[in-house]
Amino acid sequence: MTINLLALAVGQYLSLVYGVAGVAPFALVAIFFALALVPVALTRMQAPAHVAVPELGLRRLYGISPLGATGALVTGLTNGAFWGLGPLFASSIGLHASGVAFFMSGVILGGALLQWPIGHYSDRYDRRRVLAGVSLAGAVAAAAAFVLAGTSLAGLLVAAIVYGGFSFSVYSLSVAHTNDHLDPGEILGATRGLLMLSGIGSTVGPLLAGLIMDLSTPRILMAYMALMLMVLAGFAALRMRVSAPIPLAEQAEFVPLARTSPEMLELDPRAEVEGEPSPEPAAEEGS
Repeated sequence: MTINLLALAVGQYLSLVYGVAGVAPFALVAIFFALALVPVALTRMQAPAHVAVPELGLRRLYGISPLGATGALVTGLTNGAFWGLGPLFASSIGLHASGVAFFMSGVILGGALLQWPIGHYSDRYDRRRVLAGVSLAGAVAAAAAFVLAGTSLAGLLVAAIVYGGFSFSVYSLSVAHTNDHLDPGEILGATRGLLMLSGIGSTVGPLLAGLIMDLSTPRILMAYMALMLMVLAGFAALRMRVSAPIPLAEQAEFVPLARTSPEMLELDPRAEVEGEPSPEPAAEEGS
């Protein structure tokens, strides 16, 4: 996850190489996609054997973990809007191309820096409390970015880093909290459901935030982020009132996750189906 976020942060500055107009940026993206296939094509490791995975419908997933499901949806609503409209927000407040890259990479770097300490903390305390605190802190940082937009570039970048540090941890915390309520054989199916909820949010988020920005001003984007995270923090506080916490000894270990293809999750030994042990990985040729 750290490598992924660092690469995303560096990638923001590629917009300074060819600009944002014309076909060159798209060609550069296509080249990197092609290069990404090279290590996959050259690997000598055998693929893990496919196992039967029980399906978990979205209704049942919400019944198992209302907070985890809601957190995944809110992650899509906020992060989807950030990826789609963040550059528009930054340019609308007067930032040039380099300033837009600084803003975007600041949010992403913040996410990379706080994944580990937040996850470490959530393994030792009620994960709902951590999720509520992280959401509230992210909302405060987003509100600060809204206030500082167009007035203080340094203050905006600091608020962006803090916002990214907390908001980018929400999805991983939501997955970890959901896993706390699952049997090992249900983890893969549940994670697929969480990815779907996040994808739904990522589809709706830019449309909703874009409509709000069109009706008011582009700088309202960070206020939208603050509102979404405040709603999640409030829901987490409500869940703490209506249900008892999972004992710490029964909590699953926090693992930072990117919202990517669920096929990657089949490599996770925690997703092993009971009664069907995962095969031992084949050694590389020549080893």
